[in-house]
Amino acid sequence: MQTLLTPDVRPGRLSASEYATRFADATPRLTQAQAVLEAERCLYCYDAPCATACPTSIDVPSFIKRIADGNLRGSAATIFDTNPLGGRLE
Repeated sequence: MQTLLTPDVRPGRLSASEYATRFADATPRLTQAQAVLEAERCLYCYDAPCATACPTSIDVPSFIKRIADGNLRGSAATIFDTNPLGGRLE
């Protein structure tokens, strides 16, 4: 006779607050001023090694430039246009 084993996978094992704690960002998000300050550090290199190293071929200097200009929606659109896992802006 064969016994079927039930895997230890069941929904609702953690409370919503426990999920929020365990899957929270490791570091807090940047404020808009901090994001602009970081974006202004970009050198906009001719060969853009950040863009060639990006596994999803995102135009990194373009979206960083849009952050520096304060165009956050445009920056997100640049990422979502080329990222196969990107969402859709509405």
